[in-house]
Amino acid sequence: FRTATGQEKITEFRDYSPIDHTVAIAYQNGTGSGPAELAGCRYRLHFGEYYQTSRWNKAVIENILELVAIEKEQYKLEGELGIDVLRAMIWDFIKQAQCSWSSLNVRLTDEGRAETKDQARTRANDYRERRSNDSRLNSRKHQKFVRRRDGVKLVLQESELLSLSNLDRAKYQRAKDVLDKLGVEGQSSEEESDSEPGVLKVTVPHYRRRVVTEMMKDLDLRVKEVTDSVARQSGKR
Repeated sequence: FRTATGQEKITEFRDYSPIDHTVAIAYQNGTGSGPAELAGCRYRLHFGEYYQTSRWNKAVIENILELVAIEKEQYKLEGELGIDVLRAMIWDFIKQAQCSWSSLNVRLTDEGRAETKDQARTRANDYRERRSNDSRLNSRKHQKFVRRRDGVKLVLQESELLSLSNLDRAKYQRAKDVLDKLGVEGQSSEEESDSEPGVLKVTVPHYRRRVVTEMMKDLDLRVKEVTDSVARQSGKR
């Protein structure tokens, strides 16, 4: 989704330039060209009225799905995820992006007039509250990413201590590559157990790629194992 939109974060779409509403409506009515026919618009989203049922966005999603297949092959990602699940994921991303974009841009009321100061203030307050919640979740994601990043490096570094086979080393090298690709945004945002700060709990949402979740879950357990082993070697508990 980041590749397609050119935006780094779903919550920061202020500078994004969606397709003009009239262009999307023309395509909706069958009187205009679609995303694939217009130069530079293959992945350009529609954020106007009724964007959630927009024929334009549905076409863009299909184009993004083609990009997903290309990147899956490029990065040699294993496992399969149903096409309907992928569509649901992308729709969720679009909703978050549209929320970010619309909250930071001038809106018109249903009557076509610019919003009042009170309306703008209410909307801005709502957006700040959402941003605060997003920041809290992103902080949690960042902590997970740093722990996993440092942990997988330690696993590969201490492969002899863990008696890892060449196959195991290759597996954790692949996990490291996937982790780097996921970045902070790709981490789950679930709370961690305070009693076991070294273990990163992973809940499987219905839309998440199962093979990646299992890979990260296995990595978390191995990181805890190597951390405990290194602590024992140095006389720490």
